[in-house]
Amino acid sequence: MKFIIVVGLFLTLISFQNCAQVGLENNVSNVEPLYASGKVQLCLPENYTLENIIVKNLNLVQSKNDLQPDSDIDGISDPEEIALGLNPLDRSSYGNIMDRVCLFLSPDGNCQTQSTQNCSQSRNPFGLTNCDLDPLSLDTTQYYSTAGIDTDNDGISDLLEILSDTQSNVADASEDSDRDLITNLEEIRRGSHPFKSDKEFNATIFNNISSQQISNQNHLYLDSGCEQELWNVDIKSIPFAQNLKAFIDSDESANQDPHILSFTRAEKTNIVLVTLKISSKIGQNLPSQFYFKSVLVNRNQTSLDLNMSQFILAGKGKP
Repeated sequence: MKFIIVVGLFLTLISFQNCAQVGLENNVSNVEPLYASGKVQLCLPENYTLENIIVKNLNLVQSKNDLQPDSDIDGISDPEEIALGLNPLDRSSYGNIMDRVCLFLSPDGNCQTQSTQNCSQSRNPFGLTNCDLDPLSLDTTQYYSTAGIDTDNDGISDLLEILSDTQSNVADASEDSDRDLITNLEEIRRGSHPFKSDKEFNATIFNNISSQQISNQNHLYLDSGCEQELWNVDIKSIPFAQNLKAFIDSDESANQDPHILSFTRAEKTNIVLVTLKISSKIGQNLPSQFYFKSVLVNRNQTSLDLNMSQFILAGKGKP
């Protein structure tokens, strides 16, 4: 299941009225982007190892060969939302369902069936509701006790899969959907698009991160006070847009509960999401754990320095 808006859909919806009247001054490609950077030190719980870490600016999406702003974090760039008659400052322009999911269900935006009108809008840790999860068959708890964490258990959160058009209920992290010799996981990790070849994409604005496990013979390991597995993650550059309009999350509980990802941010500010999955070491049979931390970045705040204690547990998997 891939959330692809075909050319015919674009031509059909481009005549819709622009209900947002939002300008295009946020185009990242016309302005040299700024970058956030930092170091993440992860002292993992006993008998766990790091399986995956992803650092992504939620307010940027790839469009053709550059990056475009996504003010409301629904996986559709602001210019594309305007062209489709959607509201770039409303994640659910047609009702209860995120715009990306709505267009998948119904290209004309008529996705408000009886079931979606009465669906629960309570948020899971990644800000997804049953209105988003149920239509995509992501309401299962096969791997995690909370639905919508990582339904296919491939190390990529359901939120990032929905925003990136990959399959949230099929383990496709190691697949190469656009046949450009880069796996879907690596595309998401570096900020490119799993369904758009990177041959013409501006490589200077890729996410740039690296990670290294510190052995217990290394003095950095001992000096840190960590008695378990220790990882250092170097976030060298995460691009962000300079001129985004402010966005207020419609769910006040998400704004107040630190255990739920909030999409609220001030103007000229971007949300960088860091997710990590840790897994049981061989022979321990412990449940996998999925964590996240969101960081607000802007021209005056570009630090992504973090440690394990700052991450929020999104859910525990099954051994």
